[in-house]
Amino acid sequence: MFEPIFFAKKEKDQFYLPEDELHHITIFKIKIPQKILFTAGDGRLYSGIVKKNGILEDIVIVESSIDDDQFVNLYFGLCDKNRMKFIFEKGTEIGVKSFNPIITKKSEKFFLKKERVENILKAAIKQSRRLNLPEYNEPKPIKDIDFDKNIDSFFGSLERKHKKDIVFNSNYVNIFVGPPSGFTDDEEEFLMKNGVKPFFFDVGILRTETFAISILSIFHYLKGIKNG
Repeated sequence: MFEPIFFAKKEKDQFYLPEDELHHITIFKIKIPQKILFTAGDGRLYSGIVKKNGILEDIVIVESSIDDDQFVNLYFGLCDKNRMKFIFEKGTEIGVKSFNPIITKKSEKFFLKKERVENILKAAIKQSRRLNLPEYNEPKPIKDIDFDKNIDSFFGSLERKHKKDIVFNSNYVNIFVGPPSGFTDDEEEFLMKNGVKPFFFDVGILRTETFAISILSIFHYLKGIKNG
């Protein structure tokens, strides 16, 4: 059985558990003071003694994580809150580097507060024992995205004419997933003009969250093959 991991905050050189994490200490029936495992989302797993006020002392680095497997920047059309929660949660478990919700013509007008998203991400890294907290960027219109032509980028298309081949050589990859009703023709044209390659996934029409997690899994598999 895995020992639970807690999420700490850091101010200057001091780590401490915020109030919600102290509540989790109570749920796990951990008597304070006690040695626990924790992370601050900085790529490290620590052990330390937690005090009643949440301050952590006698801190030792137990493990350091290399984030090579967190190489995907995920852009996805806004959808309903439960679907977005699924994307944040499962995407973090698989290893998304950054989450970037986008506003499109057909996107559903749902928003999650940044604090709520960060709580979902923190819970997911504790559950999956990943040590790097993914970056979260607030939703922005698709037309306002800054495209980096040095990063291989792909988007999910419903057009069978597009190839199913995926070849990427950059260290990071951008993946664009449309909202539940998909990208418009103009938006697909806009993405292609900015160097984003269409990808047709021949398994029927998938929901936004299903496509996002499926394509993430494929990219991680291909990354594993490349690294041999």
